[in-house]
Amino acid sequence: MLQQTNTLTTPDFLSILLSDLGGLTMRGKIRTWGKCPEPGCNSPFKDTAAGPMCPVHHIRPDAYLFDFCFKGRRERLFNDKDGRRLDTYKKALELQILINKEIREHTFDPSKYVRRESKDFWVSSLLGEFQDRKVGKLAPSYQHDFKRMIRVASEFFGEQDVRDVRPLHIEDFQRLLERRLSPKSVKNYLDLFRSFLRWCWEKKGLIDRVPAFPDRLRYEPAPRWVSQEDQINLFQHVPEQDKPIIAFLMLHGCRPGEARALQLKDVDLRRQVITISRTWSGTQIREVRKGPRGSAEPYTIGIHPEMRRWIEKRVSKALPAAFLFVNHGQASGKHYTQSALDRIWNKVREAAGLSKELRLYDATRHSFASNLSNSGTDLKKLKDMMGHADIRTTLKYAHGNVEHTRGDLAKLSLKKPAEVVPIKKNEVF
Repeated sequence: MLQQTNTLTTPDFLSILLSDLGGLTMRGKIRTWGKCPEPGCNSPFKDTAAGPMCPVHHIRPDAYLFDFCFKGRRERLFNDKDGRRLDTYKKALELQILINKEIREHTFDPSKYVRRESKDFWVSSLLGEFQDRKVGKLAPSYQHDFKRMIRVASEFFGEQDVRDVRPLHIEDFQRLLERRLSPKSVKNYLDLFRSFLRWCWEKKGLIDRVPAFPDRLRYEPAPRWVSQEDQINLFQHVPEQDKPIIAFLMLHGCRPGEARALQLKDVDLRRQVITISRTWSGTQIREVRKGPRGSAEPYTIGIHPEMRRWIEKRVSKALPAAFLFVNHGQASGKHYTQSALDRIWNKVREAAGLSKELRLYDATRHSFASNLSNSGTDLKKLKDMMGHADIRTTLKYAHGNVEHTRGDLAKLSLKKPAEVVPIKKNEVF
């Protein structure tokens, strides 16, 4: 799309601005930053009577700098005195005229202007700063993945100016990732890069907006889950000493890290509820739950009748700070680690003859939500039971139950009324 000509750069406008200088020669030069963003063009901008633009597509640059010398030192200004980016030719021209006037009147002070070297706008440099500011606030278990995603983005974008990042560059980055990673991992990388660009916009003020990301980046994999019948079959293969924690996960639907972090003080036997307020992250307990912005509020769940007697017995035998679930398979009898749960689950899954793709998380939390949804549980209730902050997260468990829809399908037919054969009760298709 062609950009409209900026009428403020016409000779009439120039003459008005220059009149205050009394026709003196202008010091310095306005330079463009970047090249034409049109795919396959990459042409440098050329000076025209209407200002710099791409000679092929007539697109104007959206970044300028004022380059001049003052007292033997080269000055390159990307922003005006208020720190605003020179994103139009008019702004750059106004800055050039203002500085020339200040130099002529001996009032020019370089320290009052925001000076930045080009390196300050490199994506790689800014990603490094973004990492330093964010990594300490992240869950320990996520820090390694976060640093890896930062490193990959830094290698791809390198010294590219963050102000010149366009949707086509993001699409190129996406294609590179798709050759190496799963769709979910690609989404994680691009979500992080979008957060980085938002930080450059909202916190640093380096860009005017976050470039548009393609809609297809909104990848949300359908959760894997198993039926209640399959859960019952799987549970038979669980070692006796590990049945309490596996049963708890299947019957309550909380995350494995949250169940492993439960302490007896979280159990309220009088009200028959348990408060979920912390989780494990790697080898550390975090006193907050996992959430879309790093942490989420605690939530309360009811104790399932099949777990009540076991929990009451456990509470009566230990101190409040003790873990609710203890791994008796370890000599020390400490809490369950994630690796220990994974080993238990792999043996259970193999004994049941199920695919490696079915995780413990799928057979517990995902299955808990999916089976309740299919049995008719209201989604708002399910949201509270899952501890979701947003019901849109809960909606992914609203699967259509095929068995419940067979009768509705039978209402449709392409046969004449006389040829329709009534469906018998309990007929197998």
